[in-house]
Amino acid sequence: MILHMLACPDDAKDSADTGNPVQGCDPASANVVGTVTNPMEYCSVEPDTVEFWSLSGAGTVCYEQWMAYDSAGNDGGWEDWRGELVATAAITDRHFEALVTAGERVGFADKGCFACEPFAAVADDCTELTMQLEERISVDAPNVYLYPEAPTPVTVRVGRPAAVTVAIPAYPLDGWLVLAEPDGTLRLGQSSFDYLFYELLTREEEYQYEEGWCVPGELAQATVEDAMFDLGFIEPELEDFRDYWDAAWPSAELVGIYPQFDLPALKIRPEPDTLLRAWFVVTPRCDAKRLPELSHTERVGFTATEWGVIVAPPLPRVEAWRVERP
Repeated sequence: MILHMLACPDDAKDSADTGNPVQGCDPASANVVGTVTNPMEYCSVEPDTVEFWSLSGAGTVCYEQWMAYDSAGNDGGWEDWRGELVATAAITDRHFEALVTAGERVGFADKGCFACEPFAAVADDCTELTMQLEERISVDAPNVYLYPEAPTPVTVRVGRPAAVTVAIPAYPLDGWLVLAEPDGTLRLGQSSFDYLFYELLTREEEYQYEEGWCVPGELAQATVEDAMFDLGFIEPELEDFRDYWDAAWPSAELVGIYPQFDLPALKIRPEPDTLLRAWFVVTPRCDAKRLPELSHTERVGFTATEWGVIVAPPLPRVEAWRVERP
């Protein structure tokens, strides 16, 4: 989807409301005009509105619905740089019209796929903006394990907090704070957990597809477990992986498996001595150019680990945490 927008001046509001032409804008439009197109293969549910937001600061913007969240200079603290909702425009037959006041603005559309773009609406002028629709995919069941050498209060902050769609225990905006035991038990109030569980939305194009392997669908999960063992995940973590994915692994004749190590930020304080994180993208494509080098991680001192899986469309995705266990 591409949104072409003409942002028009604040003082055009009265003429727009009366239906009169706006000086400096296309006389047929009403201050902001846009066209929606959808070139993407899997974006079957298109947005039906475009929102325009102001910005309250110079933070990071436009990463899906967590646009305007930023941690810069806050040592893991999070601040919402999004200001006020300036206008909302309905999309009808892939076209929309709206008034957008002058200033720094963000255009945002969200449904099965999303588009987001910052722009400046200049008074007494019109601004043309192009926004590309992008598909959202979910990182399923990243499990975070903590093994300090002694009972330790530990804070864990996900790098994109507003992208989290589910978390157990519930994820506060400023992160989890748990008492971690050497055996991996995590205590929060009167409750205890073996790991911190969350899922979040992301973009498929963020990940690498150069290194991986192709495998018949019925063998794919086992090959991921083998890779996790080679990387240094231990049996209780592998058992949790099987417990989740036995109910959710996608069915396909042939899949590509792409291990990922360059991942969104995960801030753990105190900082662990050993950090092992691996996500695996599962796709119906076999485009890998070479096999990955899977280096074994030796666990020394305070150790933190995390695994997760991304099931890329059109493979079917099951939210296994919703599936009733026998």
